[in-house]
Amino acid sequence: MEKLPVQVSFGHACTRLFVAIFILITPNFGLAEENVCTFNSSDWCVFVTKKSESRCYIASQALEMKAYRNGELLANVNRERGILLINVEKGEAGSTYATYDAGYPLRKNGHVELKVGGKVFRLYPDPKASGSLAEFAWHIEEDDKKIIDSLKAGNLVIIEAISRRGTKTKDTFSLTGLTAAIIETKKLCN
Repeated sequence: MEKLPVQVSFGHACTRLFVAIFILITPNFGLAEENVCTFNSSDWCVFVTKKSESRCYIASQALEMKAYRNGELLANVNRERGILLINVEKGEAGSTYATYDAGYPLRKNGHVELKVGGKVFRLYPDPKASGSLAEFAWHIEEDDKKIIDSLKAGNLVIIEAISRRGTKTKDTFSLTGLTAAIIETKKLCN
């Protein structure tokens, strides 16, 4: 578990972390060892799931993480590092959409705010999810293009969420290299 607030420089060590994360979230653990960072674009890493026919992933870790309770900045919070995932479905008609892994169980029936370029989008946790899936917030299909276009045009994205315990978190991600990563992912996955 990580202590907050923390600033991180993105480097080669992140690739190892991403591989470990995808081992945990891959539904078929036999496929997990094939999730390898095949392309690194600044703060983003592309993962091609070779046996999966459905999608590839682009991932980045939060550069800065803060936590608050009752409006007060907390000096110490145990949680995993937040990860922003861009999912690219295979095929010419495949969609591209965002998913957020908070690194802790999200408040059920709540929402997560993704803030980029003066725009605010909502992602939602699955209220029935348990285990590590309770840490994820998902897109609304009609917002997919708007979210991805805003992320590609932006420099930073801030994601605010609330844990099941009521702790508010604010994760900041760099968007440097995201557009190149999306372009490369579409090439690698098709």
